[in-house]
Amino acid sequence: MTLRDMRMWLCIVLSIVIIPHVSVAGAPWKWVMSMGKDSSGVHLRNPTDLYYDRRVKRFYVVDSGNNRLISFDHRGQYLSQFNAGGQLKGPFSMVKDEKGNIWVVEKEVNSLTYIDLKKKTVERHVLHLPNGAVVFPDRLGLDSQGNLYLLDRASGKILVLDKELRVLRYYASSDGGSFCDFKIKGDGVWALEPLHRKVYHFSLDGRLLDKIELKYELSLPISLEVAAGFIYILDRSAGEIRVFDTEGRFKYAFLEKGESRGKIYYPFKLLFDDAGRLCVVEEGNGRVEVFKR
Repeated sequence: MTLRDMRMWLCIVLSIVIIPHVSVAGAPWKWVMSMGKDSSGVHLRNPTDLYYDRRVKRFYVVDSGNNRLISFDHRGQYLSQFNAGGQLKGPFSMVKDEKGNIWVVEKEVNSLTYIDLKKKTVERHVLHLPNGAVVFPDRLGLDSQGNLYLLDRASGKILVLDKELRVLRYYASSDGGSFCDFKIKGDGVWALEPLHRKVYHFSLDGRLLDKIELKYELSLPISLEVAAGFIYILDRSAGEIRVFDTEGRFKYAFLEKGESRGKIYYPFKLLFDDAGRLCVVEEGNGRVEVFKR
């Protein structure tokens, strides 16, 4: 073997050993589709949330920059848009209740807003904690009992609200940090605490079940998803999804930062649909990218 051959062989070995987490074999996710504009060609601008209605297999994107909610079918085809007659002010997050009506976080007016689609009414609510402190609504969720879960960005706690918007209980970090995202699953509530790079797992009645330290470098963790024994962490700065087991051990990373199809730029939210497809809301590219195994 010549010296040149030895150098080439060494480079190949190092490329495999040093950067295994970018291996395609370790991350079998493929691009499926994008959701990014309406029927008139108007693109999403700074989308911040995605809600999936399993009953009708429909996606709802919170198009914050255009003050509207926009819906797509499960194939990514545009369906309709809604702005409450021009009344929406900085929509940020949303869920649909069992009646098909909508709860929306409007950051511009610091409101948790209820929209009755049949009556065409809009009710804004400024919330307070039991101690009187004003709640600053952020991310929103809904459990199978119809209780709202609301992330308060002022306290960093996840509040559980009844149908009268009274605080039933809350989930909080035990390390003094603030949560930035959460997911409600059949086995409880999973919450991401970015300061200490930890994921909390709570029971639905509020008990702490586990606290998982993520044992790998993360630049700006912004959102999480949980499925089949794996924790998916969206890194906003790196433009990657990094995957961990439930012991916090790093498994692999996939996707990369960019503007072309299948790449992500300043991503903000992760969501699995009922087909196991992983959806990524991108503020930077103004779209939702969807991937599957």
